[in-house]
Amino acid sequence: MLSTILGSTPNGTRLLALALVFAVSQSTSYAVGNDIAKIRNSKITTIVIHAIGGPRCTNNKVEFTGAPGDAKRWIDYFEKNENVSIHYVIDREGKVEAGIDENKVAWHAKGKNANSIGIELVNNGDGQEEYPAEQVEALVNLVKELRRKYQSITNIVRHSDVDNSTFPCGGRNVARKQDPGPKFPFDEFLASVGL
Repeated sequence: MLSTILGSTPNGTRLLALALVFAVSQSTSYAVGNDIAKIRNSKITTIVIHAIGGPRCTNNKVEFTGAPGDAKRWIDYFEKNENVSIHYVIDREGKVEAGIDENKVAWHAKGKNANSIGIELVNNGDGQEEYPAEQVEALVNLVKELRRKYQSITNIVRHSDVDNSTFPCGGRNVARKQDPGPKFPFDEFLASVGL
């Protein structure tokens, strides 16, 4: 059947090779996560806290993407995405899902990936949605566990602390990374994890 599709011409062999290259490249796009993540060669010193949702510009107005679904939905999203990855996702109910192995580099905070663990919180990231107590408690427990495991972790930052990139919208520059935002109880969280 394949020879019928490709034909028996010399170009058929070239077409078969191109089809195989395309098929392999397409299959790996859904195995990005742990399959292509680099093994970490730096000591883990930092945890970066994120929110799933974030700003975008639509018709010259800033709007927020939202964050529907649970932690599993978002882990699946990251596993299929070729441009970003994450170590953990915690949803609004406090369920924790693991993504990239801790000993591998996730792509979650430009310039900070080599020595950090990234944790995404399922939240609209719009500065309006509250972070439920169950979610914050799960984050506190996870971070305490990580700090016991990696005594080298001495720094916990918000994504907005380490990425000040902007995008134009409606005649002004807007912070691209605003997460986790003003509704996240950062100072109380730091006190809860001993920092």
